[in-house]
Amino acid sequence: PHYARLSKTLKERGFASCTAYASSPSAGSNSHVAHADFLSGIAIQNSSQINVLLETNVMTMPRYFNAAGYQTINAQPKLMIEWPEGRRFYGFAQDFFGKHVKYAGTVYHWAQSPDQFFLQTALERLIRPSKKPVFMQFISVISHAPFSMIPPYHEDWSVAADTSRYEPTKRYDLDNWNYLQRPEHQKALAETIVYSLETAVGLAKELASSGSGVMLIVLGDHQPPA
Repeated sequence: PHYARLSKTLKERGFASCTAYASSPSAGSNSHVAHADFLSGIAIQNSSQINVLLETNVMTMPRYFNAAGYQTINAQPKLMIEWPEGRRFYGFAQDFFGKHVKYAGTVYHWAQSPDQFFLQTALERLIRPSKKPVFMQFISVISHAPFSMIPPYHEDWSVAADTSRYEPTKRYDLDNWNYLQRPEHQKALAETIVYSLETAVGLAKELASSGSGVMLIVLGDHQPPA
């Protein structure tokens, strides 16, 4: 039912949407394996291979967008440190990590801030002011294990930067050590996926409202261990 509702919302905003399935190179952990595989076009199965790959000069997807005149942004809320090796290899023009954002609301289970807050901040600080078309990779955090809190989704994105508005709508007694043993993790995971899709569709609406052409690709980097 959520797919039908969100598809209707997209259609009303002039979007066409489609869904397909792909096999991830990673399973259960190591999201960065899937990210490297996707952005480099090279089959990667483990972290050891990534360490080798990072030393190469492969023409990655962000480099192609740089060459085409885009502003390229690597948005990762989870990262609280700089990552110069990743920037050199992938070639993003700008890193936008958790360490670059001040968030004083409820701390969530994987990164501090929920997806909508971080995306709204990126919209205001980076995307809307850009004089170039933008290619941005955003690594979602709320649908990451252990799925213990569901944030509110704000239809009005103008309030999404207010950190006081992120008290969870639902909490689950799940953590990194127990969630595989608890059956409620299935319901919690489903609810975080709905939140992620809702936020992605909301982002599309916000971008389209500015009159810009928009292509949004939503990928699951891998299935959880469960």
